[in-house]
Amino acid sequence: MTSVKRPYGSWESPLTVEKLASHTTARIGQLKSNGDSLFWVEGRAEEGGRRVIVRYRNGETLDLTPQQYSVGSRVHEYGGVAYCVDKHHLYFVHDKDQNLYKQSLLEPSDIQQLTHSDDNERFVDPTLDNHRGRLICTRERHQANADVSNDVVSVDLVSGSVDSLVAGNDFYAHARVSPNGSKLAYLAWDHPNMPWNGTQLFVLDLEADPPSASLVVGGQDESIFQPEWLKNDTLVFCSDREGFYGLYTFDDQGTVALTSDECEYGHAMWQVGTSQYAIVNEQLLLATPDQRSLTLLDTSLGMQTPIETGASGYREATPHKGGFAFIQSSERSASSIWLRDNFTDPPYEIKKAGETPLAEEFIAQPEFISYTGSQGEDVYAYFYRPTNPNFEGLDSERPPLLVQAHGGPTGSTSSAFSAE
Repeated sequence: MTSVKRPYGSWESPLTVEKLASHTTARIGQLKSNGDSLFWVEGRAEEGGRRVIVRYRNGETLDLTPQQYSVGSRVHEYGGVAYCVDKHHLYFVHDKDQNLYKQSLLEPSDIQQLTHSDDNERFVDPTLDNHRGRLICTRERHQANADVSNDVVSVDLVSGSVDSLVAGNDFYAHARVSPNGSKLAYLAWDHPNMPWNGTQLFVLDLEADPPSASLVVGGQDESIFQPEWLKNDTLVFCSDREGFYGLYTFDDQGTVALTSDECEYGHAMWQVGTSQYAIVNEQLLLATPDQRSLTLLDTSLGMQTPIETGASGYREATPHKGGFAFIQSSERSASSIWLRDNFTDPPYEIKKAGETPLAEEFIAQPEFISYTGSQGEDVYAYFYRPTNPNFEGLDSERPPLLVQAHGGPTGSTSSAFSAE
């Protein structure tokens, strides 16, 4: 079809108000595996923003969250990871009352309330301590005098009793139990720092009487992100000590850098429990440098092997059975979850966040550009040209320019498709 020349702003678009009003895209995240099934949270605009845990097993998906529940935490107001899962149960935070609930995977209608706190007490990022039959998570308490306190707590899986394990700092995040159950790693920081300014990584000896904590790394001017246990006595974490969030290990021999490139292997922790890499086994990690590729990192050899490239973004890589799952964003379609059955076969899509409201030929493609700012600094941007196969602009005019800046000092813009 031959295109017609018309002034910019007068082109007829297939994207109508009716299409925009009826178009819904789920927000997908918090991807997890229990070794048998995959799970994720979907935020659904058509249900008033209700958040639902979805299970994927044997090629089929199933909503697990009944209509009267919505999965979400309001700790630090931005919330974070709101559930964990084992072989037989889900443990989730209900958005309405901020309590923790236990749900049977065999009988999803069987849901028991674990904690019985009022709305002034909130929980986030639950993780299992199977050695002691309890959850460990961050708790936030709002006092009558408007003071807010945080601590790391345990929640008994039978009685629901809550016990404080660590307190004294202003904020806590990302508590993780070692494989043998003897230690607990966690992050802590204090006012006026934000977690991307300065945090500390501690390890609590759970077998000591009383339990005692030791500082591993971090401080007022070093941000630590996502500590995970590689082995019983070896931690992996991200640190920005060299200007970028690099990956490191820590054991009784000290700290060793796993990466030295100028890539971000972590990100600003606005939400508690978010991740950017995953432990595969005692030697291998799945990493997403700059969230622009997915690589397999050998911690013993210090080698990285790219295994997924070419998309706009990759996040939340999760080992599953003999392979792994991940969330991928594209320049032409909504985000989707992909699965690899092993590390050699190609991936396949198992869930799309929504349908694209436009045909591909109407979707502008990003061009990465840079220019000099008012103070001589380099400024980077994605440029989208007016795109419509049926029309082109007049030779005598330039298209209008709409500039959109990302939000916040720690934010960034990606080339992923957005219906906005």
